[in-house]
Amino acid sequence: MSSTTKLIQKSILAPLAKTAWSHDAFSLHKFGTLLQHHAEADLTDGATCCYHLSDDKEVSNTITACELRAIVNEGAIQPNMHYGDAVNQHWLHSLEQFYAEVTVAWQAHQQRTDALAGTPAGRIAK
Repeated sequence: MSSTTKLIQKSILAPLAKTAWSHDAFSLHKFGTLLQHHAEADLTDGATCCYHLSDDKEVSNTITACELRAIVNEGAIQPNMHYGDAVNQHWLHSLEQFYAEVTVAWQAHQQRTDALAGTPAGRIAK
C-alpha cells in the first residue's frame, strides 16, 4: 500500500450498509455534472454552497446529518471541506458518486461469485 493511500473509515462505509444506493447514469457522474452546474453561481458569489448538519433529516439521497456528523467527527473529511455544522456540497456529491461506483462494483462481485455456484471453482474442500 502506498504511503499516500488512506484507509476508508467506517463512517464513510456506514451509509452503504443501510440501504441500496442509486447507481444510474446521473449518480455515476454526479460530481462532474453538478460541479459544472454550480460553477457559475460559485464564481458569481465567491462562495460554495454547503449542506448544514443541524438535524438528522436526510440532506442527500440517503445520508443523514447524523451520518455526515460522524464522518466529520472521525476525520474522514478534509478540514477545509467542512466548517461547524456545514459540509461542502461538492465534497458530498463526490461521496455520493463514490457510493454509486461502489454499488456497481459490489453487484459485479456478486454476479462473478454467483456464477461459481455448481462449478468446480465454486466448491470448498471439506
